[in-house]
Amino acid sequence: MAECPLIDATDGDIGDEPHTLCKDLISNSIHQTLRLKQQWLFDGYFRAFIVMPDQQYIPNDVYHLASTFFHVDIVQASLDMIPSNPKVTALSEMHHMLLLRKDSIWRLYKFSMHLYKQTCEFWLAYEILKALSLFYSDSYRYWNGLGLVLDKWDNFEEAEASYKVALQLKPGSHIFRWNYGLLLKKYCKFDISAKLFVEASTLDPNEPEYFYNAAVCLTQLSSEEQKKEARQNYIKAIELNDKKARYFIEYGKFLCDEQAFEEAIVNFDKAVQLDPENWELMYEIGRYLRDVHRKYEYSAVYYEQCLRCHDMGYVAASYGYVLFLMQRYREAQKYLVSSLESNDLDAVNPAWRYVYYGLYLYAMGDIGRAHEFIEKSVDCFNDGSAIDDVIMHLNVIKQQAPANMAFTMKCEHMLRIAVTK
Repeated sequence: MAECPLIDATDGDIGDEPHTLCKDLISNSIHQTLRLKQQWLFDGYFRAFIVMPDQQYIPNDVYHLASTFFHVDIVQASLDMIPSNPKVTALSEMHHMLLLRKDSIWRLYKFSMHLYKQTCEFWLAYEILKALSLFYSDSYRYWNGLGLVLDKWDNFEEAEASYKVALQLKPGSHIFRWNYGLLLKKYCKFDISAKLFVEASTLDPNEPEYFYNAAVCLTQLSSEEQKKEARQNYIKAIELNDKKARYFIEYGKFLCDEQAFEEAIVNFDKAVQLDPENWELMYEIGRYLRDVHRKYEYSAVYYEQCLRCHDMGYVAASYGYVLFLMQRYREAQKYLVSSLESNDLDAVNPAWRYVYYGLYLYAMGDIGRAHEFIEKSVDCFNDGSAIDDVIMHLNVIKQQAPANMAFTMKCEHMLRIAVTK
């Protein structure tokens, strides 16, 4: 970002010069004001903003900028210009707190964290924290805060650099390791993130989230030692907090991958017991058991429970399809047909309902109608990843019905054309 030119303190005509209202000016004025500690520089920017003809956007920017530097008169003036503004209402209490202590850098930091947590004003939080970390570069707190904002902004490289500085300044912080680990986990850098979570759990052995996230990352790695360590971390997380359904679900998935299905089902059941009204949880388990491990009997149990909690067409379709895979054809047809007659057909994308029924018809030998329903699904899919999923199901069906390569190839061709439109 280009540095804002310095303004001579004797220049009283800045308000009469043409200026472009933009975030660059505001952010640069934050940097210049912090660096030079001169109120006249801020006043000059304020006068430049206030004479702009577009009064709809200016007051909000002036308000944020003025309140950042605790200028009472300007804050009040900008509030008068925007009597009703949700952002101002949401932040007004914090701003009044700021105004009580005009010289408090700590309050400026707290304000930036408020912007980060409670509003969408990430750009202003970023500029404040960027300036604070620049002029108070030995403060680990500001670097960590900057990393949080950049992480939320999906700026991986700068967020990682900020977290690294924070850890260098405070190497014993388990919280900084946690934040940095979450960033790396989001970008699938599981080896480093696992190491950070393990270190965090060593520094604070009473926090279950450290053990849980270490286990999730270790699960993505390949060595037997890492798998063993993952199991230990799942167990420890559950020991520390046995009321969190997500811990049992992910541990159950891990056990399935290790072919320990009976033990996995015990953990899945505990997750459902902890959150018996959460149909999405049951749906997730049912789909995982069906598609990843082809454990159709187990899958059907969770889909049936899900349908009791959430009687929707797409849940009925999934249950009907797994019944079909179990060769319970009469029951399967009942649920697959009812899913197409459901009143949520227009509200929820029906693509997979058409696919499941089309595959059922294909296996039953009704190739013509099977084509019809697969074609219907083509117009509904908007995600290219669906192609591989549909082909996977086609390959599963071919094991139960006479192979029809023409049907398979036509379906794949239709889907590939659809996602390239």
